[in-house]
Formats: sequence, structure tokens, C-alpha cells
Amino acid sequence: MYIGCPTCYYCRQYSATLNEFNNLIGGQLYYLNIDESKDNADYAFDNLEVPGTPTVMRIKNGEIANAWVGGGKTATELYDFLKNQG
Repeated sequence: MYIGCPTCYYCRQYSATLNEFNNLIGGQLYYLNIDESKDNADYAFDNLEVPGTPTVMRIKNGEIANAWVGGGKTATELYDFLKNQG
């Protein structure tokens, strides 16, 4: 799951990497746009306890297995991190 928004500078900067990451996982990346509604923002920050955007989470058996906040990783590094840490 990718949590971000179009108004986030860092989300826009990381978008090419996230597109490549999405290709690595067969197009299965779900996008939660926190600008789309207050409910989306509340869910991200209150329920998922997202500290900021962009955030990419691996969900396993309905639970957050692990997450990466911010940029700084290539698509392959992000894939390896999420796969091997959870």
C-alpha cells in the first residue's frame, strides 16, 4: 500500500521510483490518496499511524508487516526491504 498525495512534494519526487516498484510487484500497489478525503487522511494518520508521506507498507494477513517512510531507496531496494523485513 502506498500512502501519499499529489500535493506532497516528496511524493511527486518519488513517483517514478514508485511506478517502477509497482511494476516489480505486478501492478499490485494500492494507492491511498490522503488528499482525496478527510476519511482517507484520518485512516492513514489515526488507524495506520503513518508519520508522513510518502509511505509504502507491506500488508501480510491483514496486518502491517513493515513500512518504509520517505524516499531514498531505488525500486529494487524498496522491494528487497519490504520483502525481507516482514
